[in-house]
This record gives sequence, structure tokens and C-alpha cells, in this order.
Amino acid sequence: MKKRIWNKVVSIFTAILLVVGIVPNTTITALAAGEDAPNTLYVGDQQVISIDNVITYWITSTDGKLTKSPDDQSWNVKYDPSTATLTLKDAKISGSYNEYDNPFTAGIYATGNSNQPVALTIELIGENTITGNYGIFLNAEISASSYGTNATLTITGENKGSLEVSGSSHGIFVKSGTGNASLNIEKATVTSSTNGGYAAGVNVQSSANATGSPNISLSVNGGSLTASGTGNSDGILFYVGSLQATGATTSLTVSENAIVDARNGGISASRILETLPTPTPMGNNSSGIVFDGSTGTVYGDVTLDERLTINQGETLTIPEGSTLNSNGNLTNNGTIVNTGGTLNGEPGGTIISAPTITSQPISQTVEEGDPATFTITASGNDLQYRWQKSADNGISWIEADGAATEATYAIEAATTGMNGLQYRCVVWNDAGSVNSDAATLTVDAHNHSLKHYEYKAPTCTENGNEEYWYCESCKQYFSDENATMPIAQEDTVIAATGHAYGEPTWEWSKDGQSATATFICDNDESHQESKEASITSAVKEEATCTEDGITVYTATVEFNGQTYTDTKEIADLPATGHQLTKVDGKVQTIEETGNITYWYCEVCDKYFSDEKAEHEITLEDTIIAKLPKFVSGANQEWTKGSKDGLTFKIDTDIKEFKKVLVDGKELKDTDYDIKSGSTILTLKPSFLDTLSAGKHKIRFEFNTGSVEAYFTVKDKENSSQTESANTGVQNKYGLWIVLLLVAAGGLAVFGILSKRRKNHK
Repeated sequence: MKKRIWNKVVSIFTAILLVVGIVPNTTITALAAGEDAPNTLYVGDQQVISIDNVITYWITSTDGKLTKSPDDQSWNVKYDPSTATLTLKDAKISGSYNEYDNPFTAGIYATGNSNQPVALTIELIGENTITGNYGIFLNAEISASSYGTNATLTITGENKGSLEVSGSSHGIFVKSGTGNASLNIEKATVTSSTNGGYAAGVNVQSSANATGSPNISLSVNGGSLTASGTGNSDGILFYVGSLQATGATTSLTVSENAIVDARNGGISASRILETLPTPTPMGNNSSGIVFDGSTGTVYGDVTLDERLTINQGETLTIPEGSTLNSNGNLTNNGTIVNTGGTLNGEPGGTIISAPTITSQPISQTVEEGDPATFTITASGNDLQYRWQKSADNGISWIEADGAATEATYAIEAATTGMNGLQYRCVVWNDAGSVNSDAATLTVDAHNHSLKHYEYKAPTCTENGNEEYWYCESCKQYFSDENATMPIAQEDTVIAATGHAYGEPTWEWSKDGQSATATFICDNDESHQESKEASITSAVKEEATCTEDGITVYTATVEFNGQTYTDTKEIADLPATGHQLTKVDGKVQTIEETGNITYWYCEVCDKYFSDEKAEHEITLEDTIIAKLPKFVSGANQEWTKGSKDGLTFKIDTDIKEFKKVLVDGKELKDTDYDIKSGSTILTLKPSFLDTLSAGKHKIRFEFNTGSVEAYFTVKDKENSSQTESANTGVQNKYGLWIVLLLVAAGGLAVFGILSKRRKNHK
């Protein structure tokens, strides 16, 4: 019976030891709410996915950090794992999460599960901001050896929510694993920017693990996306991360009056993609505007719901089949190019429309040797003209050599060889081209009564005229005295030049409180106009203790529908002077550092060694290091012939070490080894063997002070027995501890079993 009990005791005790050994290596993994939901979701500095997959609520601070909300009534961030939806309500988020322990931070960082797609919806309420090295990073490439498939990020703003994202690497970054990568914006106002080189405001990318034909897509349904880069960075980047993904495709779709604005940085495709995606409308309500750099294009039927400005040097094209209703929300400071579409509203500025011919050339019959003239009129902007004549077969057309002046083609003297030829004009501009009707020349056997008009130069306010001749008999105008080149009357007119006012000259008052802008006409310097400017001011540089602050004054005038500004900087904010606090000196100890006497200015946060603040120092310069202190190594014993030396550890930075002395004699570098970790110095056996048996004093000298200790050198024959005895004692202590633990465990179990047996009886 006792033997059985003892066996049970041993078995139970062994089982306990096994369990204790296993527990530290056991981990508990919470399952995700769905196979598409993120497995990891960091918002700012918090993992918002709870271990039991319930809805969590969070409050954001002014510096973008998150704290858990005590209830569901007061919150800025909410995550619902059942729908993989992250809701932001007037949230300010700052990047804190370090991916793979790299120094890169993300405002929002999400990854999925291996071999699975990952999808995240961000719902916007109110105005929200996100900053970080990455603003938002949805990453299906979990690690170098573990990755999912598709990555899908959807940003919604049904309640007119807005989001401003900025990142020094990328603003919004969606990266797939082995499959597709897509970013979808639904009725939200999203601004995403980067200030890093070779980054992107928005980067949609397939990873290095993608093969075959991954699709990289961006869609905007209602609302707007403004993506901006700086320097070498892109506004929007479609990127293929794998050279093996030779069939990769891209798509950019817009609907419901969406605006995609990549004017800063443009839209780019990298790696194996040869062409950018053509923006295409999607669904039944297909409409939108896409800006790629300075060039914008209207797709479908667009009615502007929000204000849009075309800046100087930018163009917006309305292609055939598209309609733009400005709805009073369009300001045109650049150029609108209508290539056959429809523009409703009055945006002002320059509008280039596809040309239309309003007056066709008329067939003519002239006598041989007389001139013939074909003229058309056309509507449109910045028109160019090229006259053509029919070839001999009357089917093909060749360029008509000779006197062509825009809309007029003149034949100096018709010949019978020209009889039956047809002439037409091709009219074009940046918006398109059109051919006029063909007019036929008939040559027969005609005399003029000519009056000569001299050339007259135009002025800013009066028309001038070209040199010309007028026939009072046939009421025709000619550009030559032989009346061989007929022209229209309007062709003789040189329009008044009008005033050509450029940038004004500015005259400022000394204090920056007033300024005058003077405009001088480039055509006539006597034509000048002056305008008093309105003045605003702003502090450019605050005054410091020693330097005056700078105010920037801005002058603004309106002239001929244009706004002109100029600035003037004045150092008119007096220096504040130092506000010094004296800090008395303190002597250092072995436990605490000391400090010198110094003065500190709370205004400029600077330190000085004198009360007049003439000698600036750093905070480090004020500190007097602690006195050196032994950590270990004092009163050691060393036996001659030992292979190991004696090691001493002193609590002082090794950079403060000067020298070490034994029995008053400074040691050579070859007598010891020294390393950092405070200061760790080991006397080499070769040196210790030179010392006589007995007690020796060792002294360490540092820049911060010195410390002494003693050690003993023993002859080998006097120490072997002591070492053996010490070793035996230590071994016995270890053995007794183990035996006592086993005995105590056994007695405890034996007592339990005995009690059970007595109760059973």
C-alpha cells in the first residue's frame, strides 16, 4: 500500500513539473471575426481588435494618441469586427505603430491572415486627420515569408465625412499579397499627401509575391480624392512589385460627379506597366473629373456639386459625348478645351471650343489673268488654317501653295489651267479640326478704278489699317496695286492694341502700414494707373531673447479683374531679453550626480555659465558625474597558476577612465583587459603571477575621482584544499536543496492521500 502511494506521489509530482515546463511555451490565439477581416489593426498607438472580437470604442487626444472609452457614448474611434468597419468621428490620429520594429510609423496599420484576403472599411463622420510615416497602410504582405491574397480598402462618408491624411513615406498605401490591390472611396472627401521623395500621396500596389495578372484599381464614387506629392513623389501611383506579374492591369473609375485631383505629382504607373489606366466611368450614373498633373478631363455628364478652380497653366478638356454643368461652382483661371462636348454655365477665363465654319467659301468665275479669292469665317479660339486644292483626279487633296492669309486664299492671276479646280480650308485648334465645303474656280476672259490707302499703326484705343487699294467700280478691296489679290474689308483693319498692363511696381511706407501699386502700359508708358493697397500682416519669426522678431506685411490690390500682391518683411518685434534663474552648484556623491553653478533662461530654453548670459553652455555641461563606486571585485582572492584573471566592475563610464595602479605602481596596457558596461577591468594572469603572495591594494583613477580596494594572491599549494572544500560545500548545498524540495512535495502529497484513505474508511 505504501509503495502504491509513493508511486502516485512521484507521478503527480512529475506531472506538475511537466505542466510547469510546458505553460511558458503555450500561447492563446484569438480567431478573427471573418476571413476578410484584419488580423491586426493598429490605430495610432493602440491595437483596436479585442481578443474576444467585440466592438471597441476609443477617444483620441490632441496629440493623436488613443485611450479606451468607458462607454459607447463618448468616442472618436470605433471598430466593429463583425463588419471589419473602422468608424472615425472627428478623430485626430498620429502614427505610433512600428512595423517589424522598423522606425516606420503608421497612423492606421492593418494586416490580414496568411493565404487569405484582407478588407477594411473606414467610415467617416465629421472632420478627421491622420499623420504618420504612412498615413494609412493596409498590408496583405504580412512578412517576407507570410502573405495573404487580395487587399481592399474602402473609405466611406455618407454623412459628408472628410479625411485628411499625410505621410512622409506614403499617404494612403494599399499593398496586396499574391493577388489584387484596390482602394475604393464612396461619397467621402479625402485628401492624401506625402512630403517624402519617391513616395506617393496614394500608392496602390501589388507585392513582390504577386504573379500572373493582378489588378491594381482605384475607384471614386461621389465625393473627391485629392492626392498630392512633392519633388520626385507622385500624386497617385499604380505599382507592380513583382517582375513575374507580367499580366498586371490597372483601372481608375469615377462616378456620381466624383473628382480625382492629382495636380501635384500626377498619376504614374511603375515597373512593368507600360501605360497608365484610362479613367472610365462606372455604373449608370457614370460621371467624374480626373486631373493628371496640370491636365484634367471630364468623363460622362458631370454637374459640379463643390467648387472647382482651374489654375493658371492648367487645362480641363470636355471630350465629345461628355457634358460639364458648372452649376456656378467653376472658376476658370486656366483653359477649358471643348473637343465636341457640352459646357453649361459661364466659368469665365479662356475657353477653347472645337472650330465650326459659319461662312463657307463661294465658287467664283473670273477672267484669265484676273485674281480670285476664296474666304471663309469660323468660330472658335486660337484657330489655325490650311488651304488645300483638289488634285488632278478631283478626289485627293494637296496643300494649296500661294497666298493664304488665315481664312482667305488669294490667286494673283487665274489661268485656264486652273479651270475646274476646287479649293477648301482645314480649320483647327487644340480642341479639334473641321474641313470647309469645296468651292470651284471657273476661269473666263474684266477693269478696276483703284484708290490707295496708306498703312496706319493702331494705338491702345484706336484701330489702324493695313496698306490697301479699293475699287470704286466693283466695290472690292485689294492688297496690291495691281488688284490681283482681293481681300475682305475687315482684313484691312488692324485692331486697337488695348492697354497691356503687366506686373505693377510697388512703393511701400517705411513701417509697412501702406503701399501703392502702379500699373504702366507696355504699349504706351504714358498710360499709368495707381492703386492704394489693402494691408494685412502676420508674424514670420517671433522675437527671441536676443533677436528681434520679423513681421511680414502683405499688400493686395484688384486691377482689371486680377489680384496682385506684394510682401515686405520688417524686423519690428523687439527682442524680449533673457529671464534667468540661478541654479546653485551641488557636490556629487557616489549615489548622485552633482552640478556646477549655472543660470537658465526659461524663454529661450538655454543654459549659461555666468549671470550676464554671455557664455552659453549645454545642460550636459552643467552636470558633474557621480563619484566612482565598486559594483563587484573588492577583496577577491587569486591563486597562482590560475588561468582566469581577477575582474573588477566600477559604476563609472569607461570614457572617464584614466589609469589603474597596484601597490602604487601604474600598470601597463598589457597587464589588463578593459571593456565598457560601466567599467569592467580584468587583471591578466600573466601580471598576477608576478605579484608576491599576500594582500595587495588596487586603485582606479577616473576623471571624476578615484576608488580603492584590496585583493589577495595565494600560492598554489596553499589553496587547493580550500577550493576543494568550497566546491564540496557548494555541491552539498545544491543537493540538500533538491532533496528538501522533493521531500516536502512527497510529504504533502502523502498527507493528502492518507487523509483521503482515512475518509474512505
